Amino acid sequence: MNQAGLKPKSHTSGIYWTRTQVGQPKKKKEKPQEPKEFHSFDLNKDGHVDVWEVVVTLAVTFIFNAIIVGGVIRFFVEISLK
Repeated sequence: MNQAGLKPKSHTSGIYWTRTQVGQPKKKKEKPQEPKEFHSFDLNKDGHVDVWEVVVTLAVTFIFNAIIVGGVIRFFVEISLK
């Protein structure tokens, strides 16, 4: 009856079968992962910066700054013309 998960239990009133202890599977202790430091140019977060990531980041930064600076310059030009 061991295959059914039962084992004999001695008792003063006789022998009866009880369910055997089913142990919890041991969980592997995982090492705490160190937080990975990502560079701001590392767009795909693979741990190293590729050339295309630098080009894309600089292009987006240049376009964004051109829009902002162009808007500020246009604002001051319009004010000075009034």
